[in-house]
Amino acid sequence: MLAKMLTTYDGDARRWHNRTDTDGAILVDRSPEYFEPLLNYLRHGRLILDRHVSPLGVLAEAQFYGIQGVMDELNQLVVSEDSRPKSLTRADAIRFLAGTVSGCRLRLQGLNFCRADLSYLDLSGANLSHCLLREANLSGANLTNCLFTRADCSRANFDKANMAGVQMRCAVLDRASMVNVCLEASAEQLAANLEGSSLRETNLENSYL
Repeated sequence: MLAKMLTTYDGDARRWHNRTDTDGAILVDRSPEYFEPLLNYLRHGRLILDRHVSPLGVLAEAQFYGIQGVMDELNQLVVSEDSRPKSLTRADAIRFLAGTVSGCRLRLQGLNFCRADLSYLDLSGANLSHCLLREANLSGANLTNCLFTRADCSRANFDKANMAGVQMRCAVLDRASMVNVCLEASAEQLAANLEGSSLRETNLENSYL
């Protein structure tokens, strides 16, 4: 494909009619983000994708340029990515909050918020049971009376969060940071509960228990 794009015919006429700049460099109107992994593959024979690069986008570029040697590997990555539950974001959480009727419990159980930034959000009373919250940032959030039953909160950041009355039965809190959090009974007299939770290397420095 690159040969076809650069081949000249009848003097200066180009088959693809590509534009050139003042130095004669040819403009290829394709995504540089998706082409970069292919360029590196052509350099050293290995496909390396950064976390933020979509395998589907790189596959589309490989198909366009006719780089056959990498297509099988990219197809496997696309299938693997499609079968993996997508991690939700702060924007998703805010959308859920905005769509919840006042006075009703926010229901988020079983969702994937791994590495999501949920800091300083008012999630009071939310049902986060069975959620994936690995490495999520919940610092400064209002988590009063939240349900975290069997949630995976390993390596999550709860620093300075209000966790009064939080229910964390059998939650995984391994290596989580819970510095300066409040785990007292809530105004509704609901006592915070961490019964059966895993607290391996959890940092509870200066927390109110």
